[in-house]
Amino acid sequence: MREINRRIFNRTFQVIGAVFLGGAMLALALPLAAIVLGLAALLGPIGGIVGLGVAGLVGVRWLDAVTLQISNRGLKSRLVRKLETIGDLPFNPQDWNVRFVGLAHPVRIRLARLETDDDVGFLQVTPQGICYRGDVLTFDVPMEDVLEVRLRPLGYGYGMFGMRCIEIRFRNEEPFRSLLLVSREGERLSEANRDTIALYHRLRAYLPLQPEVSERRPVRERLTEPVEREEEVTERVSE
Repeated sequence: MREINRRIFNRTFQVIGAVFLGGAMLALALPLAAIVLGLAALLGPIGGIVGLGVAGLVGVRWLDAVTLQISNRGLKSRLVRKLETIGDLPFNPQDWNVRFVGLAHPVRIRLARLETDDDVGFLQVTPQGICYRGDVLTFDVPMEDVLEVRLRPLGYGYGMFGMRCIEIRFRNEEPFRSLLLVSREGERLSEANRDTIALYHRLRAYLPLQPEVSERRPVRERLTEPVEREEEVTERVSE
C-alpha cells in the first residue's frame, strides 16, 4: 500500500459540499414548515400530524435524490484523470467488476465530520483478490487474505433509513485491520445502497467457505427482505 499526496477529495471539497447540501435543506425546510403550519391552522392537530408525515416523506425523497449528486460532483471523472496521469490505473473503471466506492477506517469514525468516507476510489473485485485505486490510498489484497466480509448499518443516522455498508477484515491487519466500504455509484442514495448490497454478495461469492455474517435485525425486517440464492449470485458474478 502507498499513499498519493495530491488530493481531490479534500477538506475544501467536503466543506463546499456540506454548505451546498445544508443550504438546499434549509431552502426545502422553509416551505415544508409553512405547509405543516398551514394544515395545522386549518385542520387542527390532525392537520399538523398529516403535514408532518407529508413533510417527512418529501424530505426523505428529496435527500435521496440530491445528496449523492452533491457529494459526488465531478469526483469520478477527476479521479480517473488523476490516476491516468500518474499511471496507476491497472483496470478500466467502466468494467462490470469495478465500482466507485467510498472507504472509511472504522477506528477513525467520529461524529465531527462532513463526510461518511475518508477516501474515494475505484474497487475491482475478482476471484483472485481486491484491487483499490483511490484519491489517497492504493492497495492490492489477495482474496485468501480477506478474513471476513459482513453487511452492517451505515452510521451517522443513515442506518435507520436502511442504508448499509460493507465491513472487510483482513488477515495480518494488512493494509488495515478492517475497512468500511459503500458504493457511490448511481444518481440516488437508494441506488448506491442497492449497489452496496450487490457488491457485498459479489465479495461473498468469492469467499464460499465463510459463514454468513450480518448485523442482527428484527425478525420481521429479515422476513420482508428478498432472499438471493447463491446460484443466482454465482451466475451474475461469472457473466
